[in-house]
Amino acid sequence: MRCALRRELIALVCGAVALPHAVAAQGAVKRPLVFVLSTYPTDNIDSFLQALREHGRIDSQNIQVEIRISAGERELSDLAEKLVRLKPDVIVVTNYAAAVILRQVTATIPIVCTRIDLVDSELIASLSRPGGNVTGVAFAAEGIPAKQLQLLREMKPNLSRAGVIVVVSERMSAIHRQRAEAAAATIGVTLVAVEVRTRDDLESAFGALTESRAEALLDLPSDLIFTERSNIAARALAARLPSIFSVRPMVAAGGLMSYGTEGQWRYRRAASFVDRILGGADPAIVPVEIPTKFELVINLKTTRALGLEVPPSLLARADEVIE
Repeated sequence: MRCALRRELIALVCGAVALPHAVAAQGAVKRPLVFVLSTYPTDNIDSFLQALREHGRIDSQNIQVEIRISAGERELSDLAEKLVRLKPDVIVVTNYAAAVILRQVTATIPIVCTRIDLVDSELIASLSRPGGNVTGVAFAAEGIPAKQLQLLREMKPNLSRAGVIVVVSERMSAIHRQRAEAAAATIGVTLVAVEVRTRDDLESAFGALTESRAEALLDLPSDLIFTERSNIAARALAARLPSIFSVRPMVAAGGLMSYGTEGQWRYRRAASFVDRILGGADPAIVPVEIPTKFELVINLKTTRALGLEVPPSLLARADEVIE
């Protein structure tokens, strides 16, 4: 009798202790899960997390942010399928390739892209009403290649032939090539294009640019070019080619100049899109944002190595000068 009573008392006490935990578990609020998917490591994740905090969404407290890096496009399909099976609330993608692959895997999970190309209809129906599960920030405004060529010409006034590296394994590289060719034609610059598939082709590509008498290097935005930025910058310098790119990290790696939208701004805007979607906004009707501010960055060390002088008017317009 005493043993039975003792067992009942223990069960009652244990139940009293366990009950609050059970109630807490039942009442726990699931944190929204956000994946960030990229094909290369980025320094802008901190900007993204900071912007989320400014919206009251704090990682590991009331939101869960997971970063996933793919070694390249070949791994993206498998990784995209794995992420979708985990049923995140939002997926942020940092390049076109990842957005396209994810869009093929899911038509329901919201996708926020930091680089939606304006000429592509595969991701969105229109800027004002994307119409599906993809929205975000447009990659660039029209006229960027022409502006970049004009900047090169300010640095090298007699510029008549500019080289471009076309990554044929990346669809958007070909589209950017068409834009660059149209821009070059309007200002009387001949575009010399060489095609590559992998990093192993870069050495021969610069050899081809030299043989073609290219006088400068114009960037065609590409995952391969970005990943190989130090390699590209070093080869451009060795070939005596003044270079201009679309993003600052290319200049920090040794490129001559960059002109385009600032990367941290893109990630901060992505955080704003995430906040709106988690708040109930439908990505199908959240307009794609077009960049309105562009930055010019100049690397003076590279300028000196090339034996060039930066015109004072160009230096005065620079948003940042890397010594």
